[in-house]
Order: sequence, then C-alpha cells, then structure tokens
Amino acid sequence: MKLEEYFNKYPLSKRPETKKDKTFGNYSFISEIFFPIWGEDGLDKLENEFNFIDAENNRRRIDFVLHGKNAHMLLKSMTLHTIKPHMKNILMIN
Repeated sequence: MKLEEYFNKYPLSKRPETKKDKTFGNYSFISEIFFPIWGEDGLDKLENEFNFIDAENNRRRIDFVLHGKNAHMLLKSMTLHTIKPHMKNILMIN
C-alpha cells in the first residue's frame, strides 16, 4: 500500500497540521521510522488503533499492530497502554 493510501485508510495517522495535532506521533512514527524500513509491504500489514480484549476481559487499544504469519507485534507510542505480558503470540515493543 502506498503511504498516502495508508493515511487515507487510517485518518488517526494523517499528516498533522501542527506538532500539537494528536496525529503527530502516529504520522511521525509511520513516515520517519516504519515506512523507511518496512516499505509498502509493511504498510499492508500495519493496522492503526487496534482494539482488543485483554486477559481480564477489559477493552484495550494499542497504537499499532503489525500482523504477521505466526505472531503479531504491538507497537505503542509515548502514551501508556496496559498489555498483559502473558498474551499469547504477541511481541510488545516499548
């Protein structure tokens, strides 16, 4: 997927108007870190603002999930999110 297609699909990652815009962190992560390494193929597997239910049946949301063949990688920004370490098939990057 092209970079602009990704931003259209996930508006919470769109280009911010200012550094105070709440999309600034997601946009910066994708355009400056993720995309230069993973490219268009990586964008096809990257889901923004992923909702899930934790081991205690609480609704949670993480900034990004990179879907893989056998595992999923949760990526979070500076905002604190609660993830239980025993979640199966998940690698968390702080």
